[in-house]
Amino acid sequence: MPEPRFPDDEPLPSDDDLAQMERAIEAGQTAEGSEENAKAQDVFCDIFSEVDRLAAPLRSAILGVDSAPELPDYEELSEIGRGGMGIVYRARHKKTRRVDAIKVIRRDRLAGMSGDKVKSMQMRFQEESKLSALVAHQHIVPVYQVGEDEDRPWFSMQWVDGSSLYDLTDGIGMAPENAVRYMLAITRAIDAVHRHGIIHGDIKPQNILVDRDSNRPLISDFGLAGFQGLRGDELDEGIAGTPAYMAPEIAAAALSGDASVGRASVRSVASDVYSIGATLLAV
Repeated sequence: MPEPRFPDDEPLPSDDDLAQMERAIEAGQTAEGSEENAKAQDVFCDIFSEVDRLAAPLRSAILGVDSAPELPDYEELSEIGRGGMGIVYRARHKKTRRVDAIKVIRRDRLAGMSGDKVKSMQMRFQEESKLSALVAHQHIVPVYQVGEDEDRPWFSMQWVDGSSLYDLTDGIGMAPENAVRYMLAITRAIDAVHRHGIIHGDIKPQNILVDRDSNRPLISDFGLAGFQGLRGDELDEGIAGTPAYMAPEIAAAALSGDASVGRASVRSVASDVYSIGATLLAV
């Protein structure tokens, strides 16, 4: 096989050569504006341009699978995050000019699934919006609209301009009085959720958002929520959640490998309370 070359017939540098050039540029080992530095930068630009060109079709195909939906009431959709089941966009409501958050089911998660499984996932996503909207509370992110775009369920909710409790800790924790104040508010919100017969199922710092202006915490992401008690249609859903904040009985059920154990059979008010305590400990 012939040695790969650039259009001017110069051979591509080896991995070691590239590494040395990269270290030299970063460390300033070659004089600024020198011929060596300029040549090294030109080589990197050529290589990265070629990689970008070759990757463009694949990138377009991947992005096309989960492109932003076209919603009649919203415009200026921009992706801000992805979860296990959905993509969240920041969008502007055309009539009110209010900035909202839009959550849409991920198409790539449905690829390759059977028709029945796809329908089950879509119903689970729609269930999230219903459970989120069922409880009105000042510390729960409210749902505004629910709809469907080409078999893709979506719902809009309040845009919380701020950070998650996880981000606010910055890996070093926060002042104890702030942590207690945030979690006391979230505990009251979860109590309201429980009074409606709902288990949140995924309480953790990443799902608690703090509004920048009001400093008000709000619980979000009801993707794993469900009603208390065993339901026949939940038997096959298995165990889900975040291990670091998961109650021991749920973790034990997940490790048992028993496919007949669904999350509805082991989750309870107590398991949510455990997650609240684990979250407080983490922040």
